[in-house]
Amino acid sequence: MARRPGLNAALAAATLAATLAVTLAACTAPEPGVDLPRRLALLGPVDGFTHQGWFPLTDRDDVLARTARFAVDGVPAERLLPGPRPLVLLHPVAARLLAMPYLSWTWYLTGPDPARHPLRILVGFRDGPPPPPPPDDGTYRPDTTADWAREEGWDRGGGFDDLPPHDRGLEITWGASALQRGSLSPRRPPGADDPDQAAPHWRYVARGGGENFGFWWLETVDLAGLHDRAWPGHTAAGTHIAFVAVALAPEPATESATESATESAGPVAYLSGLVLSR
Repeated sequence: MARRPGLNAALAAATLAATLAVTLAACTAPEPGVDLPRRLALLGPVDGFTHQGWFPLTDRDDVLARTARFAVDGVPAERLLPGPRPLVLLHPVAARLLAMPYLSWTWYLTGPDPARHPLRILVGFRDGPPPPPPPDDGTYRPDTTADWAREEGWDRGGGFDDLPPHDRGLEITWGASALQRGSLSPRRPPGADDPDQAAPHWRYVARGGGENFGFWWLETVDLAGLHDRAWPGHTAAGTHIAFVAVALAPEPATESATESATESAGPVAYLSGLVLSR
Protein backbone atom coordinates (compact mmCIF):
# COMPACT_ATOMS: atom_id res chain seq x y z
CA MET A 1 0.00 0.00 0.00
CA ALA A 2 1.42 3.41 -0.94
CA ARG A 3 2.28 5.77 1.89
CA ARG A 4 1.01 9.33 1.86
CA PRO A 5 3.86 11.87 1.63
CA GLY A 6 2.83 13.61 4.84
CA LEU A 7 2.40 10.45 6.89
CA ASN A 8 6.00 10.04 8.02
CA ALA A 9 6.31 13.76 8.76
CA ALA A 10 3.23 13.57 10.98
CA LEU A 11 4.60 10.50 12.71
CA ALA A 12 7.95 12.26 13.20
CA ALA A 13 6.21 15.27 14.75
CA ALA A 14 4.24 13.04 17.10
CA THR A 15 7.39 11.10 17.95
CA LEU A 16 9.27 14.30 18.77
CA ALA A 17 6.41 15.55 20.95
CA ALA A 18 6.23 12.25 22.82
CA THR A 19 10.01 12.13 23.27
CA LEU A 20 10.15 15.69 24.59
CA ALA A 21 7.25 15.01 26.95
CA VAL A 22 8.91 11.88 28.33
CA THR A 23 12.26 13.63 28.73
CA LEU A 24 10.78 16.68 30.43
CA ALA A 25 8.76 14.45 32.75
CA ALA A 26 11.93 12.62 33.69
CA CYS A 27 13.57 15.89 34.67
CA THR A 28 10.76 17.15 36.93
CA ALA A 29 11.13 17.00 40.68
CA PRO A 30 9.45 14.01 42.37
CA GLU A 31 6.26 14.53 44.30
CA PRO A 32 6.50 14.67 48.10
CA GLY A 33 6.56 11.19 49.59
CA VAL A 34 7.56 9.49 46.33
CA ASP A 35 10.97 7.81 46.55
CA LEU A 36 11.35 6.44 43.02
CA PRO A 37 11.02 8.42 39.80
CA ARG A 38 8.52 7.18 37.27
CA ARG A 39 10.94 7.71 34.37
CA LEU A 40 14.69 7.67 33.82
CA ALA A 41 15.74 9.46 30.63
CA LEU A 42 18.90 7.79 29.34
CA LEU A 43 19.20 9.40 25.90
CA GLY A 44 17.17 12.54 25.33
CA PRO A 45 16.60 14.58 22.16
CA VAL A 46 18.95 17.33 23.41
CA ASP A 47 21.83 15.89 25.43
CA GLY A 48 22.71 12.75 23.46
CA PHE A 49 25.70 10.63 24.43
CA THR A 50 27.50 13.70 25.80
CA HIS A 51 25.05 13.62 28.71
CA GLN A 52 26.53 12.58 32.04
CA GLY A 53 26.00 8.89 32.66
CA TRP A 54 27.23 7.49 29.31
CA PHE A 55 30.64 5.83 29.13
CA PRO A 56 32.42 4.67 25.95
CA LEU A 57 33.68 1.09 26.26
CA THR A 58 35.47 1.25 22.92
CA ASP A 59 38.00 3.76 21.60
CA ARG A 60 36.92 7.26 22.63
CA ASP A 61 38.20 8.93 19.45
CA ASP A 62 36.34 6.38 17.34
CA VAL A 63 33.16 7.06 19.30
CA LEU A 64 33.50 10.81 18.70
CA ALA A 65 34.06 10.22 14.97
CA ARG A 66 31.04 7.94 14.56
CA THR A 67 28.40 9.64 16.75
CA ALA A 68 26.89 13.08 16.28
CA ARG A 69 23.72 15.04 16.93
CA PHE A 70 21.52 15.02 13.85
CA ALA A 71 17.92 15.81 12.92
CA VAL A 72 15.82 13.66 10.59
CA ASP A 73 12.35 14.89 9.61
CA GLY A 74 12.64 17.46 12.37
CA VAL A 75 13.40 14.88 15.07
CA PRO A 76 16.71 15.50 16.93
CA ALA A 77 18.58 12.25 17.42
CA GLU A 78 21.98 10.66 17.84
CA ARG A 79 23.44 9.42 14.55
CA LEU A 80 25.58 6.27 14.75
CA LEU A 81 27.81 5.36 11.82
CA PRO A 82 29.15 1.86 11.04
CA GLY A 83 32.82 0.98 11.04
CA PRO A 84 35.29 -1.91 11.00
CA ARG A 85 35.55 -1.83 14.79
CA PRO A 86 32.75 -2.30 17.34
CA LEU A 87 31.26 0.72 19.08
CA VAL A 88 29.78 0.38 22.56
CA LEU A 89 28.36 3.10 24.81
CA LEU A 90 27.24 2.19 28.31
CA HIS A 91 24.79 3.75 30.75
CA PRO A 92 24.93 2.08 34.20
CA VAL A 93 21.53 1.74 35.85
CA ALA A 94 20.83 1.07 39.51
CA ALA A 95 17.10 0.23 39.54
CA ARG A 96 14.88 -2.70 40.35
CA LEU A 97 13.41 -4.28 37.25
CA LEU A 98 9.85 -3.97 38.54
CA ALA A 99 10.44 -0.29 39.34
CA MET A 100 11.46 0.45 35.73
CA PRO A 101 9.98 -2.41 33.67
CA TYR A 102 9.52 -0.55 30.36
CA LEU A 103 12.16 0.60 27.89
CA SER A 104 11.08 3.06 25.19
CA TRP A 105 12.92 4.71 22.31
CA THR A 106 12.52 5.98 18.76
CA TRP A 107 14.74 4.87 15.91
CA TYR A 108 15.21 5.50 12.20
CA LEU A 109 17.41 3.00 10.36
CA THR A 110 18.83 2.91 6.85
CA GLY A 111 21.03 0.40 5.05
CA PRO A 112 21.28 -2.13 2.25
CA ASP A 113 20.46 -5.25 4.29
CA PRO A 114 18.05 -5.36 7.27
CA ALA A 115 19.39 -8.79 8.26
CA ARG A 116 22.81 -7.32 8.97
CA HIS A 117 22.08 -3.98 10.57
CA PRO A 118 24.71 -3.57 13.33
CA LEU A 119 22.66 -1.61 15.88
CA ARG A 120 22.07 -3.36 19.21
CA ILE A 121 20.46 -2.19 22.45
CA LEU A 122 21.79 -4.29 25.32
CA VAL A 123 20.18 -4.61 28.76
CA GLY A 124 22.03 -6.32 31.58
CA PHE A 125 20.18 -7.91 34.51
CA ARG A 126 21.72 -8.69 37.88
CA ASP A 127 20.49 -10.70 40.88
CA GLY A 128 20.48 -8.64 44.04
CA PRO A 129 21.41 -4.98 44.27
CA PRO A 130 23.68 -3.65 41.51
CA PRO A 131 27.06 -2.10 42.29
CA PRO A 132 27.15 1.65 43.01
CA PRO A 133 27.29 3.97 39.99
CA PRO A 134 30.82 4.54 38.68
CA PRO A 135 32.55 7.93 38.89
CA ASP A 136 31.61 10.27 36.06
CA ASP A 137 35.14 11.53 35.47
CA GLY A 138 36.19 9.56 32.40
CA THR A 139 38.16 6.97 34.38
CA TYR A 140 35.53 4.22 34.49
CA ARG A 141 36.52 0.88 32.97
CA PRO A 142 34.36 -2.16 33.82
CA ASP A 143 36.18 -5.23 35.08
CA THR A 144 34.45 -8.39 33.89
CA THR A 145 34.36 -10.98 31.12
CA ALA A 146 33.77 -10.40 27.43
CA ASP A 147 31.61 -13.48 26.78
CA TRP A 148 28.81 -11.52 25.14
CA ALA A 149 31.29 -9.73 22.91
CA ARG A 150 32.96 -12.97 21.84
CA GLU A 151 29.60 -14.53 20.97
CA GLU A 152 28.91 -11.70 18.53
CA GLY A 153 32.48 -11.44 17.29
CA TRP A 154 32.88 -7.98 18.80
CA ASP A 155 36.30 -8.83 20.17
CA ARG A 156 37.68 -9.09 16.63
CA GLY A 157 40.63 -6.74 16.40
CA GLY A 158 40.64 -6.03 20.14
CA GLY A 159 38.10 -3.22 19.80
CA PHE A 160 35.77 -4.36 22.58
CA ASP A 161 36.91 -4.88 26.15
CA ASP A 162 33.96 -6.14 28.19
CA LEU A 163 30.57 -5.44 29.69
CA PRO A 164 29.82 -4.67 33.34
CA PRO A 165 28.94 -7.51 35.75
CA HIS A 166 25.57 -9.05 34.95
CA ASP A 167 23.87 -12.42 35.38
CA ARG A 168 21.58 -12.30 32.35
CA GLY A 169 21.37 -10.10 29.27
CA LEU A 170 18.85 -9.09 26.63
CA GLU A 171 19.91 -7.98 23.14
CA ILE A 172 17.34 -5.92 21.23
CA THR A 173 17.80 -5.87 17.46
CA TRP A 174 16.21 -5.13 14.08
CA GLY A 175 15.16 -8.30 12.28
CA ALA A 176 15.61 -9.36 8.69
CA SER A 177 11.83 -9.54 8.20
CA ALA A 178 8.92 -7.55 9.60
CA LEU A 179 7.38 -10.92 10.51
CA GLN A 180 10.14 -11.47 13.07
CA ARG A 181 8.92 -8.59 15.22
CA GLY A 182 8.26 -9.80 18.77
CA SER A 183 10.38 -12.95 18.48
CA LEU A 184 12.52 -13.95 21.46
CA SER A 185 15.29 -16.52 21.11
CA PRO A 186 18.28 -17.71 23.16
CA ARG A 187 21.80 -16.72 22.18
CA ARG A 188 23.96 -19.63 23.22
CA PRO A 189 27.75 -19.32 23.22
CA PRO A 190 29.69 -21.54 20.79
CA GLY A 191 29.83 -25.14 21.99
CA ALA A 192 26.79 -24.85 24.30
CA ASP A 193 24.56 -27.50 22.75
CA ASP A 194 22.70 -28.59 25.89
CA PRO A 195 19.06 -27.52 25.34
CA ASP A 196 18.37 -27.84 29.07
CA GLN A 197 21.07 -25.34 29.96
CA ALA A 198 19.58 -21.91 30.51
CA ALA A 199 21.00 -19.39 28.03
CA PRO A 200 22.44 -16.35 29.81
CA HIS A 201 21.63 -14.05 26.88
CA TRP A 202 18.52 -13.76 24.72
CA ARG A 203 17.76 -11.80 21.57
CA TYR A 204 14.53 -9.87 21.05
CA VAL A 205 13.49 -8.46 17.67
CA ALA A 206 11.71 -5.15 18.24
CA ARG A 207 11.06 -4.45 14.55
CA GLY A 208 12.33 -5.66 11.21
CA GLY A 209 12.22 -5.63 7.46
CA GLY A 210 13.83 -3.41 4.85
CA GLU A 211 10.43 -1.93 4.00
CA ASN A 212 10.46 -0.27 7.42
CA PHE A 213 13.79 1.46 6.83
CA GLY A 214 13.62 5.21 6.32
CA PHE A 215 10.81 5.86 8.80
CA TRP A 216 10.68 6.87 12.46
CA TRP A 217 9.33 4.14 14.77
CA LEU A 218 8.42 4.50 18.42
CA GLU A 219 9.01 1.34 20.47
CA THR A 220 8.10 0.31 24.02
CA VAL A 221 9.42 -3.01 25.34
CA ASP A 222 8.20 -4.76 28.49
CA LEU A 223 11.54 -5.77 30.00
CA ALA A 224 9.94 -7.53 32.98
CA GLY A 225 7.69 -9.57 30.71
CA LEU A 226 10.57 -10.56 28.44
CA HIS A 227 12.70 -11.43 31.46
CA ASP A 228 10.01 -13.78 32.77
CA ARG A 229 9.64 -15.43 29.36
CA ALA A 230 13.37 -15.94 28.90
CA TRP A 231 14.25 -16.94 32.46
CA PRO A 232 11.15 -18.33 34.22
CA GLY A 233 13.34 -19.67 37.02
CA HIS A 234 14.44 -16.17 38.03
CA THR A 235 11.84 -13.92 39.56
CA ALA A 236 11.70 -10.37 38.25
CA ALA A 237 10.97 -9.18 41.78
CA GLY A 238 14.55 -9.90 42.85
CA THR A 239 16.19 -8.67 39.63
CA HIS A 240 17.90 -5.34 39.05
CA ILE A 241 18.79 -3.59 35.80
CA ALA A 242 22.57 -3.29 35.82
CA PHE A 243 23.03 -1.31 32.61
CA VAL A 244 21.65 -0.26 29.24
CA ALA A 245 24.12 -0.08 26.36
CA VAL A 246 23.94 1.04 22.75
CA ALA A 247 26.27 -0.86 20.44
CA LEU A 248 27.22 -1.28 16.80
CA ALA A 249 28.66 -4.60 15.71
CA PRO A 250 31.70 -4.28 13.40
CA GLU A 251 31.25 -3.91 9.68
CA PRO A 252 34.49 -5.34 8.20
CA ALA A 253 33.78 -3.93 4.73
CA THR A 254 33.51 -0.38 6.09
CA GLU A 255 36.84 1.36 5.60
CA SER A 256 36.13 4.67 7.27
CA ALA A 257 33.26 6.16 9.21
CA THR A 258 33.78 9.52 7.53
CA GLU A 259 34.36 8.27 3.98
CA SER A 260 32.03 5.31 3.38
CA ALA A 261 29.41 5.38 6.15
CA THR A 262 26.60 7.25 4.44
CA GLU A 263 22.91 6.59 4.16
CA SER A 264 23.40 5.13 0.68
CA ALA A 265 26.61 3.19 1.29
CA GLY A 266 26.19 1.66 4.73
CA PRO A 267 23.84 0.93 7.61
CA VAL A 268 23.19 4.11 9.61
CA ALA A 269 21.12 4.39 12.80
CA TYR A 270 19.37 7.39 14.34
CA LEU A 271 18.34 6.93 17.96
CA SER A 272 16.43 9.22 20.33
CA GLY A 273 14.29 9.20 23.46
CA LEU A 274 15.78 6.15 25.21
CA VAL A 275 13.81 6.02 28.47
CA LEU A 276 13.18 3.56 31.31
CA SER A 277 9.78 3.93 32.95
CA ARG A 278 7.04 2.30 34.98
